[in-house]
Amino acid sequence: MQQYEKHNDICSKFLLNIINCGIATSTFENGMKLADITPIPKDGQSVYKEKFRPISILPPGSKVFERILHKQISNHIETYVSSYLCGYRKGYCAQYAILTLLEKWRVALDNKGYGGAILMDLSKAFDVLNHELLIAKLNAYGFSHNSLKLLFSYLTDRWQRTKINYTYSSWTEIIQGVPQGSILGPLLFNIYLNDLFYLDIDSNLCNYADDR
Repeated sequence: MQQYEKHNDICSKFLLNIINCGIATSTFENGMKLADITPIPKDGQSVYKEKFRPISILPPGSKVFERILHKQISNHIETYVSSYLCGYRKGYCAQYAILTLLEKWRVALDNKGYGGAILMDLSKAFDVLNHELLIAKLNAYGFSHNSLKLLFSYLTDRWQRTKINYTYSSWTEIIQGVPQGSILGPLLFNIYLNDLFYLDIDSNLCNYADDR
């Protein structure tokens, strides 16, 4: 990972030291991994706890560091990402996925074939990512040893608590998944899912984020 030069503003020297120290030592500061969880209902008001999405409110410094990592990871991984992976990517969306599939079906019908679809919903997808498996996939995509150490540090030893109004729960360690509301979460999820598109099967796979 690259280090960044100093800019003259109020907090730049502090953030610069944290980020460059983290990159130099391949560690993500533990204080930036503490999250307050705000439960947000998926479909308006709801009385069922299963209908709430846990949004992580992370420290501002974490978002700055994540944004820098996001840019570098994206630059490296973009050539490996399938064009049918349409979720959480700039220039891709649900409409892109639908138009792609419609064109595939049109060609099949024009050739006297058939068109069909099997639709699957990945429920709580961000919450079930296995950290060790994700690091193994990053290694397969050519990430350096120091980069892998930094990203493993980012993923592990995370703690969260739930906040409702002015009341907090006790702290709980996150043992899998990526934080909802983080900068890196969607990108890491895409990398985790991407090798699915390398399967040698007689069909076309396509995915999209249903809230985009």
